[in-house]
Amino acid sequence: YTIESDESSLYRVLNKALRSKDRDAVKPWFPYLKLFHAAIEKLPDIRMNLWRGIERDIADNYTKDDIITWWGISSCSPFIDVIKGFLNRTSTLFLVEAVRGKDISLYSSFSQEKEVLLSPATRLRVVSNALESPLLHVVHLQEIYDQNESSSSTPVVPTTKSLTFGILTDEAGNRYELPVYKPYY
Repeated sequence: YTIESDESSLYRVLNKALRSKDRDAVKPWFPYLKLFHAAIEKLPDIRMNLWRGIERDIADNYTKDDIITWWGISSCSPFIDVIKGFLNRTSTLFLVEAVRGKDISLYSSFSQEKEVLLSPATRLRVVSNALESPLLHVVHLQEIYDQNESSSSTPVVPTTKSLTFGILTDEAGNRYELPVYKPYY
């Protein structure tokens, strides 16, 4: 997963499907995601502050107290020095208070980066409006994790669904709302 050779690498193609507005685009990836999820859940949860850099200025998409869903697999590092190499004048830097990060540095092609992954569909609360400066845009996020959502060995079947709306941001930084069906168990 961590080998990034070009635009056709697994990392880029999978995340493009995960972040797509077209939810059918991710269906061919379900078997891989099931395997990925089974493997990543075997790693211990890492609770720490992480950094993530995005090459575009998307800070305006993040407003205090918004709940955001990052649909892709998000690669982060606990060391800001690692992230500096990915930043430019139009970048957005995220400080993420992670609860369920997964340290994959022992399994990564870039072990020196101390890579920590956030799983697909990680929910985050915007702690404060973006800190804007001419050279950098910083957004502070806090991972939201409900203990009741942890994986269970016994299948649970939802009996009904409620409809809510989620504020989403695609890979280009465009913000949109989408209905999210939340099962009641």
